[in-house]
Formats: sequence, structure tokens, C-alpha cells
Amino acid sequence: LESGAMPLLEDTASRIDGLFQKRSSVLTQVNQLKTSMQSVLQEWKIYDQLYDEVNMMTIRFWYCMEHSKPVVLSLEALRCQVENLQSLQDEAESNEGNWEKLQEVIGKLKGLCPSVAEIIEEKCQNTHKRWTQVNQAVADQLQKAQSLLQLWKAYSNAHGEATARLKQQEAKFQQLANISMSGNNLAEILPPALQDIKELQHDVRKTKEAFLQNSSVLDRLPQPTESSTHMLLLGPLHSLQRAAYLEK
Repeated sequence: LESGAMPLLEDTASRIDGLFQKRSSVLTQVNQLKTSMQSVLQEWKIYDQLYDEVNMMTIRFWYCMEHSKPVVLSLEALRCQVENLQSLQDEAESNEGNWEKLQEVIGKLKGLCPSVAEIIEEKCQNTHKRWTQVNQAVADQLQKAQSLLQLWKAYSNAHGEATARLKQQEAKFQQLANISMSGNNLAEILPPALQDIKELQHDVRKTKEAFLQNSSVLDRLPQPTESSTHMLLLGPLHSLQRAAYLEK
């Protein structure tokens, strides 16, 4: 019996040893699978984070661009719009690296999860298309705003210079109006006074023409509302009225 039991014990031991080897192999495979799944999960987390960032950034850019348009046109409003759009453009350039990182992660996921590769790639392509569109829209609007800003600066400077000249001419008019025409020296006072008035009238006419010429620039400055257009025209109109009154 003892000699007959030995093969049975050896066979049992061999089976047990085989089971332990299989167990060890299964544990190794489980650990490998666990490591692999952790790697996949980590890549998915990176993908989700990057995609959310670029997607939200695209949405925010559209919103900021649409709300950067000034309600009432002014030099300060245009300057603020240009600064905001330039800031968006700078931010876009600094975040281009996120798209490269996203493409890199998608490349890894295509190898790890080929069944969903096409879906995530198409999803990112659509988002990148919207990103490209909003960047182009920002660039176009920035260029337009910069042109309007330069135009407004030119208008503002010219209007300021003409207004300053008109103020000097009004002061000159008051000075001439206060000349006393009584007394024995009227013959001495009147000729130079008339000459001064003639020269002043000529200068006022030139100032009036400057206002008229400068006001034509307003036709190239779009206004979103009738009320803001009225406010914009009020200053030049008042200056023209002052010049016309002084010319008479």
C-alpha cells in the first residue's frame, strides 16, 4: 500500500504545484491587466481634461468676441475692444500646445482602445474646426477694430485741433468786439480792426471747412443704435454751429 500510495501522492503534489503555477500566472496576468487598465484610465483622464479645456476655451472665445463690440462708439471703447481681442489672440497662441498634447493622447488611445478611436478623433476634429473658426473671427474683428481705432484717433486729433483753433478765434472775436469805437482816434483804430476782422473771418471759414471735412469721417464709423449716433454727432454739430455763428 505504501508503495502504491507514493505515485498518488506525487501526482497530487504535481497537480497542486501546477495549480500554484497557474495561480501565479493568473495573478501575474491580473497585475499586468491592472497596470494596463490604470495606464488606459490615466490616458482617458488626460484626454478628458485636455478636451474640456480646449472645448471650454473655444466656447469662451466665441462669447468674449461677441461681447467685445462696444455699445457706444468712442476712442476709449475702441481701445478697450482692441486690447481685449489682442488678449484673446495672445491666449490662443499660448494654448496651441494643448491641441498637440490632445493629439498625442488620442494617438495613444487609438492603440489602447481602437474601438472608440474613430469617435474621439471625429469629436476632436469638430472641436478643432470650431477653434480655428473662432481664432479667424477674432483675427478679423481685431483687424477691423484696429482700423476703426486708427480712424477714430485721426478724427479725434483733427477735431481737437479745430476746436482749439475755434476757441482762440472766439477769444479774438471778443477782443475785437470790445474795441471802443468812440473818441478822436477812430480813424486810427478802425482800419486795423477791420483788417483783423477780415482775417478772423477767413480763419473761421477755414476752421469751419475743417469741421465739415472731419465730420465726413463719421460716415465710416458704424453706430449700433440711433441714440448713440445722435450723441456722436452732437459734438461736431455744436462746433459747426459755433463756427457758423462766428463767421457771420
